Amino acid sequence: MLRFPHQLTRLDHYPQNLVVHSQQGRQTLRDEHETAAKHGLNGLGYHYWITEEGQIFEVRPMFAKGAHSLSHNCWWGVCLSGDCRKRAPTPQQYEALGRLAQYLAGGAESFRLSLHRDHDDTDCPGDYFDRGKVPLVAPCLWTVKKAK
Repeated sequence: MLRFPHQLTRLDHYPQNLVVHSQQGRQTLRDEHETAAKHGLNGLGYHYWITEEGQIFEVRPMFAKGAHSLSHNCWWGVCLSGDCRKRAPTPQQYEALGRLAQYLAGGAESFRLSLHRDHDDTDCPGDYFDRGKVPLVAPCLWTVKKAK
């Protein structure tokens, strides 16, 4: 279990969106969390972490506001371990991301996934990430990519 240096802020609603990120380095999950805390952040800002083997970890409580995007921290965030700027996610990561989206969607009429770069000025998760490889079933859909 990860410990957060400061009290977490509660979300004021149940998100119907998930922002996808990839790791920009090769540290372990715990090391990433500690590095974020040392840089003045309240630990990792993602709600979920998906390993290269497809394991899903909840790293920030579902009820807590995220710290993973400049503009969309009231949505859940997920980070794929590995750097999608240098290589593609594993098939297990794509599969796990689809399962996570279905789980979070619950009984919702609509649940949207988007990439970090769709909202903020970044290349995250990276050009090797392929939305088409994530097995999504309604009500889960990708948002339309923002115009540049």
